[in-house]
Amino acid sequence: MTFDNTQALSEGWDLFDVDGRIQLQRIDFPPDHGDLLGYTEPKFQSDAHAIVQVATWARVNGSKYHWSELHLIGTIAENLG
Repeated sequence: MTFDNTQALSEGWDLFDVDGRIQLQRIDFPPDHGDLLGYTEPKFQSDAHAIVQVATWARVNGSKYHWSELHLIGTIAENLG
């Protein structure tokens, strides 16, 4: 599976490889991306808030994009185990 992070970045989160494990996290330092993101402060208070919001967009709004990213994390976790 591949991940197009264009939407994720605009929403303030992304998938990151942390010690070989893929994690959904907020964008901590938007200026690291230059002016590409269009915002300078994190959009979420914490990584946990980003995860909850992505899950909400998936479940409540029925967003296929967010469901697929949550599924991608689960698939990657299963393949690592």
